[in-house]
Amino acid sequence: MTTEKPSRAADGFIAKPQDFHKPSDLLERLVQRGLLESRDAEFARYYQERLASKGYPSSLAKVLVELSLIDPLILSQILLEEKESKAALLQSPPSNTAQPAPVADQKETSPQRWRDATAQTLQQCVTAPNQYELLHSFSNSLLQQFSCNSIAVYLNESDRTLVLQHQATAQGTDAPRRETSILHSAPSPQAWTARTRQVYLSSTGDTLSPQPPAAGESKAGLRACLPMLYDGSLVGVIDIETETVALSTPAAIEALKTTATSLAALIRHHQMLDTTRAILGELSVHHQISQGYALAKTTEEVHRHTIKTLKQLPCQGWLLRRRTNQWLAVKESETETTTERVEQALNRRQLAPAQLEDLLAFQDHLLIKAEAVATELAEDLRLAIVDMGFQEAAIIPVRDEQHLIGLILVGSERAGCLDQKLVQFCIGVAELVSSALNRVQTLENIQRRLERIQVMDSVSQSIAVELDLEKLYAVLHQQILRVLGEVDFIIATYDANTNLIQIPYAYENQQVISIPPFPLGEGLTSILIKTGKPLMLVEDTEDKARELGAKIIGAPAKSWLGVPLMVGGETLGAMIVQDLEVEHRFDDEDLKMLSTLSTQVATALRNARLIYEAREKARREKQAVEISQKIWSAVNVDTILKTALDELGKALHASKGYVKLEMADEELAARTGGKG
Repeated sequence: MTTEKPSRAADGFIAKPQDFHKPSDLLERLVQRGLLESRDAEFARYYQERLASKGYPSSLAKVLVELSLIDPLILSQILLEEKESKAALLQSPPSNTAQPAPVADQKETSPQRWRDATAQTLQQCVTAPNQYELLHSFSNSLLQQFSCNSIAVYLNESDRTLVLQHQATAQGTDAPRRETSILHSAPSPQAWTARTRQVYLSSTGDTLSPQPPAAGESKAGLRACLPMLYDGSLVGVIDIETETVALSTPAAIEALKTTATSLAALIRHHQMLDTTRAILGELSVHHQISQGYALAKTTEEVHRHTIKTLKQLPCQGWLLRRRTNQWLAVKESETETTTERVEQALNRRQLAPAQLEDLLAFQDHLLIKAEAVATELAEDLRLAIVDMGFQEAAIIPVRDEQHLIGLILVGSERAGCLDQKLVQFCIGVAELVSSALNRVQTLENIQRRLERIQVMDSVSQSIAVELDLEKLYAVLHQQILRVLGEVDFIIATYDANTNLIQIPYAYENQQVISIPPFPLGEGLTSILIKTGKPLMLVEDTEDKARELGAKIIGAPAKSWLGVPLMVGGETLGAMIVQDLEVEHRFDDEDLKMLSTLSTQVATALRNARLIYEAREKARREKQAVEISQKIWSAVNVDTILKTALDELGKALHASKGYVKLEMADEELAARTGGKG
């Protein structure tokens, strides 16, 4: 249960002269030292009494801290002084004789003087915003309060080395030569203090600590090295030089030890703050990186964000993607040329993705050094790193759910730069890339499925209402572009009677072109029509086409996909898409979509042929009737023959015509009068 803090005016509180207590009172001592205002002291006493009256007794120390009237560190020092003072009184023998007044030297060396110096020194340090300001304030205050000539503060690193962090001298005093780094095993006063965690004092006859080996005498006359301890661990060492002999007294040394311990606590506090800031900074960086991948909607955006992230590293980094049997580095721009060095080094050493996939099967990274000796495959990697101009490099796999799909490669031209922290950061980036690519791929697949459904629906509607095949082909082409992007598109029809393949619609190099008819032969289109089976070639198309027995004329496409147009087992033609520059342009989903569309297109083609044949038949029958009517209206044979030739010539688009009449012998004899 907590109680409400009363204000100074609560319950009519007014400070009165009789409320002050004897000088031995803690509050009075704080007031005398200037650490507490009189009114604040009386309010603390009043607040303590109010708590006690309500059944919540509390010590003055707790009340002072709770009301934020004094710093807890300074209060702890004052309480320690109280304890030491009481212990000194108990050890003093009783005496009935009056003690002489202390002389000036005794006043300068009294425990109270050193306790006051400690309190003043620490009071100057508690508000320091960072470790540098802390050591600066502490050194200046200690020089003044303890009359020192010089001071140096060493901090402990890895429990093996003392590193000089700050040094200062009194005005007009030359700074002594001090080593910036001292091993704990070194024969020096600072190292001895670090090893033993005891106070070193160089004055003759000193009994506070044994003499360390090879500890030279101070030019100032007195040298003290104090361990800074916090929670049982060594934080550092304070090295002091002074001409003030009074600092060698037990009271002064005890005050310095208290000061060193308090400084250790403040240093630890700032170190924890710095560590917290560093952690928060790293978390902020990781959050920004993670957010970038979370916002990426396409594979290209994931690649761009990865390149941006790798550029923040203190070394060079690349993202490589797998393309069949080689690696391709993702470029930041089309004009970038540094990626070629990495691509060529990996591909020249025949480090195929399948090989690296086996090598990285059970590892989250590979660290390769240019001077290391390794196995045959790792030796190829080492040589590739040398080709890139690196002394060391790390290779981190980027995987989808099952396979290796890419690599993050970081390299340094100097050895020792790729530490474990940097490698772990890159491993984390690789995991983010894998997750983002899988998510994007899933979204793209869903979007493409939706677009395929829309395409098939649009084509079905067009087939239902469009009787003009040329317009139908154009609509079909536009719908396919929605899903497959900019690709070449060809419709081929086959006439078994003439054995000719006609191209009623062809779109290549971003324009509609005309291709003359050609006989069924040995090209990919002819093979497609002969077999009546879909065909997809997305890599090494030229070699694979030759394996099928196809003859290639001109530059082959890098990706080729064709499906036959069939109705009732009869092949009416083919529908083809191709990409002249990019391999793996099509996949099984594209094949399924074209196969589904081919059935509808083939049906439309058959219907169009039937309609055309029906119309032609009707037109011919109509012409025959009209010609018959004109012939029947003729009055003699010559008119009949002439009318028949004229009308048939018009209907058949003929320029010449002949009529051959055959007569029986009797009719011929009658016409000629029996003369042969």
